[in-house]
Amino acid sequence: MAFEDYIAAHWSGAMGRRNLRMPDSLWSRLNWVPLSAAASQTGLSKRRISDLIESNAIQAARRTTASGREFVMVRQKDIQTLVSVVTADICLAEASSVLGVKRQRLSRLLPLLCPDSRKSTLHGTPWLIPKDWVHKWTEMLESLTEHDKVPPWSVSLDQLLRYGPLDDHRICSLLRDVEARVFQPIGRYTESVGLAGLLFQCDQLLERYGGQTSTILSIPDVADRLGVKQEVAYALANLGLLEIELYTCGRRQARGVSATSLEKFLACFVFVSNVAKSLGRSPRAVITALTEDGVKPVAGPALRNCRQTVYFRKDLETIPWLASAPGWAGYLLPGQL
Repeated sequence: MAFEDYIAAHWSGAMGRRNLRMPDSLWSRLNWVPLSAAASQTGLSKRRISDLIESNAIQAARRTTASGREFVMVRQKDIQTLVSVVTADICLAEASSVLGVKRQRLSRLLPLLCPDSRKSTLHGTPWLIPKDWVHKWTEMLESLTEHDKVPPWSVSLDQLLRYGPLDDHRICSLLRDVEARVFQPIGRYTESVGLAGLLFQCDQLLERYGGQTSTILSIPDVADRLGVKQEVAYALANLGLLEIELYTCGRRQARGVSATSLEKFLACFVFVSNVAKSLGRSPRAVITALTEDGVKPVAGPALRNCRQTVYFRKDLETIPWLASAPGWAGYLLPGQL
């Protein structure tokens, strides 16, 4: 019995269950267990435990046989510590998936957003984040009113993270106030995951955190206002039909369109699809009729690689058969967006 007690406390070598001289009760008392058993008990991968061993976070005993096979043993006491860490914290990737914020952005926000999070030396896991903190956010999100669409007078956190105008510091201030119930969202957008779906009233948000409302629109926003696909808006920008301005969004430079440039575009150009809709005809029929009258488009699928056919508004205003159908002329004129 004394020998078995010594083995249980001090033996750090490999021990197979085929050793029939050792009683079954000894296995549950061993102070050192193989790496595979430590991974099974903690739910961590062998790679992650090996990283902890290399960083001296846990103790391990290594033995290499004459054939080159290596045995790694881990102390039971350290395994219990690992279990408590796994229970209390989650990795950056898991928190990013639950909260709906990209890992790189969440990594920048964490020092201000969650002071209890701590840096980690684990491979692929730069941060360990308290599970309770993430759970509080999920409970709060579940209590919010659900919206199938983003109301036109509101903005989602996903839009703020993508297009601004709030930088990381003001985003942290906003989320800390939401967490403390100082500033309340109006609900959450069901098509977005986690925090990205938080919806805020635009005027209240910008008045409190953003200062003056930006007059620069992102190209996806311009596409929404024009009623076209984003690739069409990008094509119009690349062709110079939409004047582009550079603006600062967080820490990066982004391309956008000012409200003045958008109104200028609407005053100068018109989509043939809008003309066809107002006339009750197909776009192809309108293009054919305009071609017969000698009116050429500015851009289109076969011209300058734009999926929507675009004409000068002034050219269409001189066509007699269009003059009798003035409905198209007011379609999406400045001031109607």
